[in-house]
Amino acid sequence: VTTNKLALLRKLGFNRVSMGVQDFDNQVMEVVNRQQPYDMVKTVTEECRGLGFRSVNFDLIYGLPKQTQQTFRQTMQHVLELRPDRIALYNFAYVPWLQKHQTKLEEQDFPGNDAKLDIFLLAREQLLSNGYQAIAMDHFALATDEMARAFHDGKLYRNFMGYTVKPADEYIGLGVSAISFLENTFIQNVKILGDYYRYLADAELPVERGKILSDDDIIRRWVILELMCHFQINKTYFYKKFQQSFEGYFEFEQPHISKCVADGLIEHDADCLVVTELGRLFIRNICMGFDIYLRKNTQQKRFSRTV
Repeated sequence: VTTNKLALLRKLGFNRVSMGVQDFDNQVMEVVNRQQPYDMVKTVTEECRGLGFRSVNFDLIYGLPKQTQQTFRQTMQHVLELRPDRIALYNFAYVPWLQKHQTKLEEQDFPGNDAKLDIFLLAREQLLSNGYQAIAMDHFALATDEMARAFHDGKLYRNFMGYTVKPADEYIGLGVSAISFLENTFIQNVKILGDYYRYLADAELPVERGKILSDDDIIRRWVILELMCHFQINKTYFYKKFQQSFEGYFEFEQPHISKCVADGLIEHDADCLVVTELGRLFIRNICMGFDIYLRKNTQQKRFSRTV
């Protein structure tokens, strides 16, 4: 990224910039074939500040090969020195059966499940003790950042691309593999550039596949997004929106809800289902219990691990 390109983006009205930092440890970055030293990120961050970008975001990943608590502690120190406005702290999805390039990674180099959780908790504590707030799922932000304000005001939204401070009921994706969402239908473009150009040359939409949401999909999507964005379900609002009781509709899921209550992940009464502080660390696991496709496909498919 050059200063000229950043200046052009700012001139075009862009106020936020996001950088895929992942990690600052040289050995970790060498293993995953990503050469992006600290000085490079520092220079770009300072240029963004100088150009007047309102918010700078870093994407970090824990669970990468060769990562340890000590190496990631140092990475977090570098992050805190640069003090981005918001941080996304993602769990590395090791899915070599889907991402063929991951087969080059040695499985023994990955931190174990307990070690990976320790890395996450270490990073979380460093952020919370240095002025960052934990918001939604995997995200941290300074109190002055608009995403933090949106979270506390109950105005945070999410789509397949991630969190946003503005609702986007419908959107059109441009480019290879891009995903659109129109009239409760997901549409994905072809993934090969040559095919994409060929469709366009023939004046055809470069669409590879789509999914029309059923009524059940719409209800479950709403519930999962409410949990991921606001950590609670208002049952009265659920009834008004869908004309069905929450308990009645999710009768099959009651054992999952009861297990989450017993584990201290949620609190549950007649009016609300509320995720606890502990439950916020395992929000994906809570949401998975409402995903009917996971239930249907557990025997046929493999998925990446949660925290």
